Amino acid sequence: GLLMGVTACQDPHEEPRTSLGRPPAPRAPARPFPAARRPPPRNQPSRLARIKGPRRNLELKARDRDHARSLRVCGELGAEDQGTLVQRDTYFAVPRGRLKLREEPGAAATLIAYERPDLAGNMESRYRLVEVPEPAELREALAAVLGISVVVSKTRRLFLYEGVRIHLDRVDDLGDFIEFEGVAADGDDPARFGALLDSLRGSLDIREEDLVRESYSDLLRPT
Repeated sequence: GLLMGVTACQDPHEEPRTSLGRPPAPRAPARPFPAARRPPPRNQPSRLARIKGPRRNLELKARDRDHARSLRVCGELGAEDQGTLVQRDTYFAVPRGRLKLREEPGAAATLIAYERPDLAGNMESRYRLVEVPEPAELREALAAVLGISVVVSKTRRLFLYEGVRIHLDRVDDLGDFIEFEGVAADGDDPARFGALLDSLRGSLDIREEDLVRESYSDLLRPT
């Protein structure tokens, strides 16, 4: 009762004491709350890579009536000979556009998705290229869910001329063909290759009846 009385009568201006007359133990300072994480500013670039839009080119396909002459003309034009490529294109059944897996010995495989009108003469194509490190596995996976529509096997003699790819193709079960591809840079208009493709068409003596509107896959597919 005595100790309680001392505490009760303690001067309010004195340092607070416990019921035993000792100063209270100092309190630990309050821990600050962790700072909230603010979202990055809207104009700050994202860490995710931006997905580019499709590439574009202007192309033409025709039957090659004289393969030896076409080779000679490409040399006379001064086109750069890039050698012969052996390609196998596996086309998958898709509801829109065309999808093919291209495999070449000694080179990385490529999945190619593209859309273009079936026109005789110059036509614009929009396409996307995806390098494929394991083509056999991808081919089996796509075949399982989409189905394979046709396989195109060919040898291609490739020339480069003023930004245009010249393909002299020998396609199994179809014969010899010529292709031009004017590949546009990002943001460029492939229509600028129109005059050059017309000039090459004249140099290689491509006639109206030689023009082909279909892809090789369409020509090989049973009707």
